Amino acid sequence: MNAITIGIFDGIHAGHRRLIHQTVKRRPAAGQAVMLTFPYPPEYYFNPREFEGLLYLTEEKEKRARALGMDRVEILDFPTLKDMTPSEFVDHILCPLNPAWVIVGYNFRFGRHRAGTTDFLRAYGKKKGFQTTVVPPVFVNGVKVSSTIIRYFLKSGEIAKANAFLNQPYLLEGSFAEAPDTGVLSALFSLRFLRKGSGFVPLYPGYYLARNRHLGYAILCISYKGTSSENPRFSLHPLGFDRDPPRRVEGISTKSSYDTQASYDTQASYDWILLKYLSSRIDQTILGAIRGQGMTKTRSR
Repeated sequence: MNAITIGIFDGIHAGHRRLIHQTVKRRPAAGQAVMLTFPYPPEYYFNPREFEGLLYLTEEKEKRARALGMDRVEILDFPTLKDMTPSEFVDHILCPLNPAWVIVGYNFRFGRHRAGTTDFLRAYGKKKGFQTTVVPPVFVNGVKVSSTIIRYFLKSGEIAKANAFLNQPYLLEGSFAEAPDTGVLSALFSLRFLRKGSGFVPLYPGYYLARNRHLGYAILCISYKGTSSENPRFSLHPLGFDRDPPRRVEGISTKSSYDTQASYDTQASYDWILLKYLSSRIDQTILGAIRGQGMTKTRSR
């Protein structure tokens, strides 16, 4: 028998982590911890034009869930399930997975017209031979954690708050472009970063302190040609310190007088975490960070 949790899990934020922890904790000795999730939240299917965007793609969600102890992640197709009655959902989706426990959030609803409640799941689940655990909300500084509020923080440039609610730094996965950046502020930002995937929540434009575990710190510039509904442009200025392990490669020449000649594997995937929002424009905060000065003094938006 298995322990099963159900939800959108966009971002794997602090609230999701509590659900995952309870699922792993209640996993039977000979069973598995199973996550049932969807590629997008329900609002994407009902009103796609108003959907703000994803925090992470499904594959990143699965990778993080497995890192936290989940044995299986099953991706469900929302359009084929949305018209099921609550009892049909339990009979045809949950019961075939042989659940001993089903763990859901306090606001979990399911079935046609969201008719299925946690009370129904408890009662009907007992008839079907499994128990239900309902996990209460998680609060950070008195504010309820949700993917919606994290999207708001990211759209507003409040990266420190987003990271606190995620319980980890926000991550961008992608690769470097073949050619140096010739766009915005090319004299300073000589590497173009191509984010993997699309459909993400639009990030607030400006300059961020970012870090890669192998390449160290960088200044990341996010800009848009038109509105924020378009795909953003990412430009990177690697700062060249705090590399673990130290790494020096040659090829792409940067134009900044503060940087040395460097190149990066354009075939490799690089994960950059966003640490702080620095500024909306080039100022002393940015120049100090480039020189390796004032790293602890940079302000968070």
